[in-house]
Amino acid sequence: MNLILFGPPGSGKGTQSKFIQSQYQLPKLSTGEQIRTAIRENTEIGQIVKNTVEQGNLISDQLVTKMISQAFTSGQFSKGFILDGFPRTLNQAKSLDKILEENNIRLDFVIQLVVSDESIIKRISGRFICISCNENYNEFFRKTKVDGICDKCRSKQFVKRDDDKVDVIKKRLNAYNSETAPLIPYYKNMGILREIDGMESIKNVKNNVENLLKSA
Repeated sequence: MNLILFGPPGSGKGTQSKFIQSQYQLPKLSTGEQIRTAIRENTEIGQIVKNTVEQGNLISDQLVTKMISQAFTSGQFSKGFILDGFPRTLNQAKSLDKILEENNIRLDFVIQLVVSDESIIKRISGRFICISCNENYNEFFRKTKVDGICDKCRSKQFVKRDDDKVDVIKKRLNAYNSETAPLIPYYKNMGILREIDGMESIKNVKNNVENLLKSA
């Protein structure tokens, strides 16, 4: 099964992709995770994209497409995959079409998680992460059971990502709405776009995604 998870930043793509990975044993390629790892490890690519990410801008099509192409030519997705965070522009989508064609791969579904901008801002701006165990929390939706103490490892040290500030989030949403939203009609015309209400609970979204995949 070959899938793309599609939606604005903070729509739950990462969470749902983990569920799909576990259920169907599919490898996931998240360009966002790759980029954050590169920044954290201060690699050559990380140094190039660090300022772009922190300002809420999209990475260049050329650089992201190069990362994707290398992943596919390695053969790690020959038995199926989940793409999370790619493509983000029409140019990237068309480049992906070529990459898939060259590797004789067909897309099964593009799953769009639909979430309002207002909810996205709360989801992202409220996020904070335990430094010790990387557990995720949210000031609005999922606080720690004891204020200031991680539920999982009892650490008292937390961090917020630099790109989780409200002004940066709004810029990212503007970039999504102008650059990425045109992918909706593109994949709808291909007959593979499926919409899932991302405003429901994580469990309900998971169930709706599972029902969609079972119908395939």
